[in-house]
Amino acid sequence: MSAKYLFCSVYYKLVVVQFPLQCIGLRFFGTVCRLFHNIVTMFCNMIILFHNSISECTAERLDFMFLLICAIGELLTKDHHILPEVCDYVLCFLITCVQEHSEDHTSSIRTDLLYSRIFNLIVQFGEYFSSEIPAEAEKREWHEFFRPAFKDSLQPLYHNYLSSPPKHLSHSEHLLMYHCCFLGGVLLEDAEVSFEFADLTRSITCDWYCLQVAATRFSKRLSVQFSDSPESDTTEIRVKLESLKSHLGDILLSLKGVLKSSPLVGRANVQKLLLERPVEDQSLTTLLLVWLVLVEVLQSAPLEEKVHLQEWIKDTDTFSTVMRSICYYLTPKSQSSSPDQLKVTLRPQPHQLAFAVYLKVSQQLPAALRQWYLTLNRQDASEIEKFTSASVSPTLRKSHLSALQPTTIGNENMQVKVFTEVSEVAVTYKVDDASIELHIILPTDYPIHPPEVKEGRRIRVEASQWRKWMLQLHIFLVNQNGSLRDGLLLWKSNLDKHFAGVQDCMICFSVIHTSDYSLPKLACKTCHNKFHSSCLYKWFNTSGKGNCPLCRNFF
Repeated sequence: MSAKYLFCSVYYKLVVVQFPLQCIGLRFFGTVCRLFHNIVTMFCNMIILFHNSISECTAERLDFMFLLICAIGELLTKDHHILPEVCDYVLCFLITCVQEHSEDHTSSIRTDLLYSRIFNLIVQFGEYFSSEIPAEAEKREWHEFFRPAFKDSLQPLYHNYLSSPPKHLSHSEHLLMYHCCFLGGVLLEDAEVSFEFADLTRSITCDWYCLQVAATRFSKRLSVQFSDSPESDTTEIRVKLESLKSHLGDILLSLKGVLKSSPLVGRANVQKLLLERPVEDQSLTTLLLVWLVLVEVLQSAPLEEKVHLQEWIKDTDTFSTVMRSICYYLTPKSQSSSPDQLKVTLRPQPHQLAFAVYLKVSQQLPAALRQWYLTLNRQDASEIEKFTSASVSPTLRKSHLSALQPTTIGNENMQVKVFTEVSEVAVTYKVDDASIELHIILPTDYPIHPPEVKEGRRIRVEASQWRKWMLQLHIFLVNQNGSLRDGLLLWKSNLDKHFAGVQDCMICFSVIHTSDYSLPKLACKTCHNKFHSSCLYKWFNTSGKGNCPLCRNFF
């Protein structure tokens, strides 16, 4: 066995070091590499054919297997030269190892490191078969047989980590869990989700960042169950949202006390926000990941439920804490990250996480972001505006404009034309012989500054009514949280109800309320005009009287 160990270690060093002789093109080096390739292939066949349980292997045999797997990995990444029959042997061996690890794993430093390299080699094989190097038959065999086999073998282990996160791990066990989570993120992105949010919240609040990210990525897939589809049950969605708010609310409540002790987060007025490094602890990482989950759910929730969820988020009183905490990390080096590509890593990546949260907040809570922006001092506001213009706004504008494709949203009453080059949207609403046209222009620092609404053509519509509808669209886009598409659909729904005969609220002159999306239901018994309950409540509070705003009789 010592000879095998020597052969494999020398070959591994040859491949990794990549002697300068290879660059010169000397035949001696090529001959040596081919010789060691044949030796590795032979021992690979032997170890697979006579493979015993890894837990029963001696330390010397485990070391040899470790170096052999490293050498195969180097072949895939550097030489890209591995025979198809050897591939089959190796992949069958790897499937057996993963199955054994899922069923029964006796932890030791050697076995943990070996399984870590096995998981890493499976990832390398996935990249290899995604390249142009293998033949089509080999690719088809990978996608039809080997990849599903790895998924079936890995899924129990991956689900066990997520549903019951470990509390104490050695360094080698932590490394093994990281490689398992990384491989699970590659193989199980399209697997059936058998979790509930209650299971994932335990992993999001654990002490292991790789597991936290894996749970956050799974929660994004679970958020689809809140979407407003024809098959969805509104009552069921509301019950699930209440359960989600209960679980995440407890987490946020427990984090608030810890974060208030932070010298940065705990202060009400922070000067030179971008220059002060926040305390990097587990509580802050957990808070940012919980917020990513919240914003993902907010994105998927139906329009009516978004209002209640936004109010609940506001009541948690964590928005300013989150924004202050991530400001330090909003630098150009973080702009390559994406919420959809949150990477599984061993240690927290604050720049990546901060950018993911900021981008998602900009997408789904633009009004709240603008209100927070107005509280900053001049220097911090200038830096945030520069960062948003350079790193966030281009992505955001492209996302909002692409969401308006194809050219119609809703029904035939409203036509939308998108001019991507100038970030402009032309909206035309038609009913009978009447027609109005408005233009929406997204600024270069959106959402720091709101969209601009400009007038277009109008046919058979009075100027006063036209200006009122243009103001309504401006209010919807400026004051509401959500996407540009949400604002247009809300404005369209307001016009549909107006032409259907629903009476406007005589305080805000809108059918649909801009904040809670309610209809005017409270009617004066004297003049019979209707009002939104929130508009009427605000009127009574500011006037100090209980009289009707129009006829002045007691309401």
